[in-house]
Amino acid sequence: MKTTTRYQLLVLFGVITYSINPVFAQQTASADSARVFSLGEVTVLGRRGVDSTNTAFSRQIEAFNRLDVGRALNVLPGVTLSSVGARNETMVYVRGFDLRQVPVFIDGIPVYVPYDGYVDLGRFTTFDLAEVNVAKGFSSVTYGPNTLGFPEPGRNCLGNVIISTLYT
Repeated sequence: MKTTTRYQLLVLFGVITYSINPVFAQQTASADSARVFSLGEVTVLGRRGVDSTNTAFSRQIEAFNRLDVGRALNVLPGVTLSSVGARNETMVYVRGFDLRQVPVFIDGIPVYVPYDGYVDLGRFTTFDLAEVNVAKGFSSVTYGPNTLGFPEPGRNCLGNVIISTLYT
C-alpha cells in the first residue's frame, strides 16, 4: 500500500512539473533585457614575443662558486634544484618540468639515460664550461623526442637546457 502511494505521488509530481514548463516558456522578456549593446570596432595591436633564454656565463659560475652543472643552473630564473634518490642525484626542474620532459644538450648532443630517463647533472663539472643556457619557449622538431615540456597543447611553457664548453 505504501509503495503504490509513493508511486502515485511521484507520478503526480512529475505531471505537475511538466505542466508548469510551458507556462514559463510563454513569458516575454522585459524591456531592459531586450536591449543589445553594440561594441563597435575593436583593434588589437601586439608583437610576437621573443623566446626567453637565460644564460649563466663562466664568470658568474665562478663568482657563485658553482662546481657542478646542477648548481650552476640554480642561479637562473625558472630553474629549481633538488637532490633525490638513494644516490642523492641532482635533479633540475625547469618551470616545474623534470629532465624527462626537458632535454639536456652538451655541445648540441642530447644526453639521455635509458634506465630511468633522469640525468644526474651533479656529475658534470663546470671547470671547462663557457656558458650554460636555459631556453624557455617553443622547441624545434630537430631536438627530437622528450622535448615536450608542456602539460597540454596550446601552452607556451617549453624548456631546453643547453650546456656548452670552452673546448670544442
